[in-house]
Amino acid sequence: MSRSACRILDASLNRAREALRVVEDIARFHRNDAALAEEFKDARHRLDLQARPIAAELLRARDSEGDVGRGSDRPVTAPRGLREVAAANLKRAQEALRSIEEVAKGRFASLAAEAHRIRFRLYEAERRLADPRLRLQAARLYVLLDPSVTRRSLARVAEEAVRGGADLLQLRQKPRVDPGLAKEIRAACRDALFIVND
Repeated sequence: MSRSACRILDASLNRAREALRVVEDIARFHRNDAALAEEFKDARHRLDLQARPIAAELLRARDSEGDVGRGSDRPVTAPRGLREVAAANLKRAQEALRSIEEVAKGRFASLAAEAHRIRFRLYEAERRLADPRLRLQAARLYVLLDPSVTRRSLARVAEEAVRGGADLLQLRQKPRVDPGLAKEIRAACRDALFIVND
């Protein structure tokens, strides 16, 4: 295999494993979803297992200093919540796996096949992370926010609830919701699900 192909595989394997670690940590520590965290961990380990026999060859081909794309990463300009970080890293892993699959075909057929399997598993995991109905079913702490119950800032209460582990917050304000209040609470909810009235 050419040195350039080895460089592509090396960079793509690193990118995929790094992205899988990020989403594993989010599933484990933020979502408290043991099954999803284990799925990402298993994918990372399976990929690593396939790459181990060629690790020395890939390492010899590595040229971080000579990488013409090294300085081309775009800086993150706006704050991102963990949901956006997870989504970006899932896409990053899927793209890296596709690159591995294409370049490894032939000489490293088992690596290509494993990259293909993992990529399709990630498509399903992405749906599970993003689908609010599935997130709703997994919610463990549900906080109801009602301005008639407290004089405290509901945005502040929401922020404290999320810090305390709330997965789901609901603003109950009838007969009419104050849109400004709803926006303040939404911003304070970060990655927690947010429902307004019903």
